[in-house]
Formats: sequence, structure tokens, C-alpha cells
Amino acid sequence: MPISARILIENLIAEYCSLPEDESAYYDLCEKAEKIVAEYGAETIFDGCIAYLSGAQITAEKVFPFAYMFFALGLQDFLYSNPYRLVALLYHKVQGTVDQDNILWSVSAALAQKSNGYKGYIDAYEPLEDKKVLEELHKIKG
Repeated sequence: MPISARILIENLIAEYCSLPEDESAYYDLCEKAEKIVAEYGAETIFDGCIAYLSGAQITAEKVFPFAYMFFALGLQDFLYSNPYRLVALLYHKVQGTVDQDNILWSVSAALAQKSNGYKGYIDAYEPLEDKKVLEELHKIKG
């Protein structure tokens, strides 16, 4: 039985968070992530990200490691059918938690830019003012 995409994401997060300071280990993990995307497809991996973030046990404390892993491994570089769902889940789960490193914005801006959903100067992008993100947030909150 094939491994679920959510479990793949959980494994990548665990590996990313336990990386030694050796640069080669990071590059090895990036290579592994590329192979996983090639094998399962970007949309399947993205669905795993959505499933992971949708879990009731996922708190702000778990969102940030996910976002760092997502960005560091280059998962924002793929085209997804609805990247705004992931952006909305990120912001919904952190609800006011300070993001001092701005990782949520980095992931959001990269996804919006990749999807051609944002045409302006990227430094001016505001995820919580993006109509598509707000629509997804509304769906999440019901």
C-alpha cells in the first residue's frame, strides 16, 4: 500500500527539523523532496500539505516548522491548482501568532506569484488582503 501524502509531509518536516548543521544533509533532503514530488506529483504532495495543516492537532507551533520546511525544500516552486487554500490554512492556524521571520508571508508571496494570481510588485503583497485567500479563509471558518 502506498504511503499517504500526509505521512510524506510529516516525514519531511521531521527530517527537516532534525537536520544536522551539515550543508550536505540539507541538499540531500532537497534532492529527496524533488524525488518525492517527481514520484507522486506536485498536486498529490500539495494535497498532503493541506491534509497536514487541516488536522485539528496542528497548532501555530507546528505551522512554523511546516512553513520553513515547505519553503526551504522549494515546494513553493511548483504550480498548484489552489495555492490559496494552503495560504489560508497557514494564517488560520496561527491566528495572531507573531511571525517574526515572516516565513508565512514568504510562502504566501511565492505561491501567489507562481500561480500568476498576483500581478503587482511582490513586496506589496498582503496575503490577508488577497480576495482569493479571504475566500478560502471564509470556507475554513464556515
